[in-house]
Amino acid sequence: MVSDVSEDIGLAAAAPVEAASTPTEAVSPVVEGVERPSASISANPAPASSGGAGWIVGGIFLLFVMAAIVGSSGNKAPAPSSTSSWEPPSNALPAAASAPVAAAPAVAPSKVVEKPPIGTDRLLGSAQIRYCLTEKIRVQAIESVVNADRESEIVNFNALVGDYNSRCGQFRYRQDELDRVQSEIEPKSDELAHAAKTTWVRNALGLGAGDETGKAATANAEAPKKPAIPKNAHLDYFGHDWECNRGFRKAGNECEAIVLPQNAKLDYLGNDWECNRGFRKSGSGCDPVQVPRNGKLDFLGNDWECDRGFRRQADECLPVQVPTNAKLDFLGNDWECRSGFRRNWDECVPL
Repeated sequence: MVSDVSEDIGLAAAAPVEAASTPTEAVSPVVEGVERPSASISANPAPASSGGAGWIVGGIFLLFVMAAIVGSSGNKAPAPSSTSSWEPPSNALPAAASAPVAAAPAVAPSKVVEKPPIGTDRLLGSAQIRYCLTEKIRVQAIESVVNADRESEIVNFNALVGDYNSRCGQFRYRQDELDRVQSEIEPKSDELAHAAKTTWVRNALGLGAGDETGKAATANAEAPKKPAIPKNAHLDYFGHDWECNRGFRKAGNECEAIVLPQNAKLDYLGNDWECNRGFRKSGSGCDPVQVPRNGKLDFLGNDWECDRGFRRQADECLPVQVPTNAKLDFLGNDWECRSGFRRNWDECVPL
């Protein structure tokens, strides 16, 4: 006899770990090159229109599939009752009263965790659902502590995510089992996450097994080494190289003091010098800026420019000759035609 799956089987969607393109971000740090678990199983999945199998489907869509479980049942005939005309003799001993049978104690629901087989569209039991829910908490927690500077950690984390997706990315379930397992795990989610982080970090540092000293030394050897910093230097902004302190310049593997010439000062970064306002750099010294008549120091103060109404020519400033129907331009060191006229050599002609 074929019967539909009972109405307690529903439909739900939970996104598996989504593939991410290669970081840092992590996660994070979002970790680069790491796939991230990003969604959870819906606590109230939408029921199917008729008796069907619930699904947990990875990705950005839900796949609706009807399923039926084939079972067999039969009508049992009532047990025949036998009668006997024999009676015990009057002097026979009375039959001993049968001892009361103690009721069997209620068995608590199993908390066994079973890793589901690789594949999709499988109907998982409570133990396998328990694995998928707890493993997702662990993967999400581990993502936040993966060291993006260690390639081995990224490889191991991607393998962990891939294994999770291959087993828990898409499966079917019974609603009552999912609800029961969720109610068991949710109060322990913080504890599971903390334990997963601790275990991952200890293993990454080589402290997960007995040989702590040797593995810790290996981890330290793999860690990025800070460069040797010479005198009068410090680590740069990124921490991977060094740079000289203000007032010193890099010379090979050392920092030498900057010698300031007369009428000079340290530049903005402090690793070179520049001339004071009114002086220009000349070789290893600063010479005064010679400002001609009708001229002035420029904005930076290390050169000169002509006043408004004058133009620079060689080492002097000459008056701007403004023709008829023209005016000084915006900067004041040349001329332009007025509206309705255009420039033609040294004059303005009508348009």
